Amino acid sequence: MAKKRAKPLEALIFPLFIGLILVAGFVFRADIAHLFKNREAIREWIRSGGALGPFVFVGLQILQVVVFIIPGEIAQAAGGFIFGFWNGAALSLAGIAIGSLINYGIGRFFGRPFMIALLSEASLARAEALFADRKTEAAYLLLFLVPGIPKDMLCYIAGMTKVPVFSFLAASMIARLPGIAGSSLIGTATYSGRYRLVFGLLVGASLLFIAGIVWRKPLETWLRNFSRKKKDS
Repeated sequence: MAKKRAKPLEALIFPLFIGLILVAGFVFRADIAHLFKNREAIREWIRSGGALGPFVFVGLQILQVVVFIIPGEIAQAAGGFIFGFWNGAALSLAGIAIGSLINYGIGRFFGRPFMIALLSEASLARAEALFADRKTEAAYLLLFLVPGIPKDMLCYIAGMTKVPVFSFLAASMIARLPGIAGSSLIGTATYSGRYRLVFGLLVGASLLFIAGIVWRKPLETWLRNFSRKKKDS
């Protein structure tokens, strides 16, 4: 009977990182709970940093992208809530761009063992197939546009498959813009008390997310066929 190989160090990095985040969350749980007791708490906490406030927020956005299990929409809505629509969207865009590049670098440096620790072999194989053709920037854009596909995870995969960094970043950020704008608007509308607008945006976002989940496999198949057609043309 063959001896089972130990997991490489790369496969343990992300679980350890998540563990540290959870421990920190438990230790500071009282402070975190206090922040969410009223709608002014987070705004005042960020603004209390003065000129450092926007940098704190960008740092939180970067963390949200790297730790992809944190819902990005919540952080983006917080940007609109704290800084207003335009400033919130711009700061979210900056943080997400930096976080996406970090994920890309992690995926490229640690490679396949790291990704196998996050995804099943079958899921990773499907993702690799979608990123296989380096000449189809349009396919990257469409892939990042599909609702329900974890965009932050795609950044790791793009780095692992060595998609050209500028093609990856352009596709990722263009595709994320509608979601960032919508989430920022939700935050701004929440602060100003326009709850009907908030409700409408949440319903629309939920329907898109559900559609992305339901139609994910057909969309992946279509993207693969689209990529092959682009390659042959």
